[in-house]
Amino acid sequence: MRTRRVRAERDSAKHESLMEKLVAVAKDDRQKIMPVTIETVENGATMGEIVKALKRLWGKYRETPVF
Repeated sequence: MRTRRVRAERDSAKHESLMEKLVAVAKDDRQKIMPVTIETVENGATMGEIVKALKRLWGKYRETPVF
């Protein structure tokens, strides 16, 4: 499975550092989140890991239906 290979081959310390940077940037609404998100992906972060980190910070979005 590709995901397992990517996780096994990435630099774990750099991955953790980038995930912490992602959350720090996400906390500051004056910063742009996309550049650090791209950097995390380029260094082996999965979409699930990114979503999980941001969900811990912001919670799960629930749309209020309007009829």
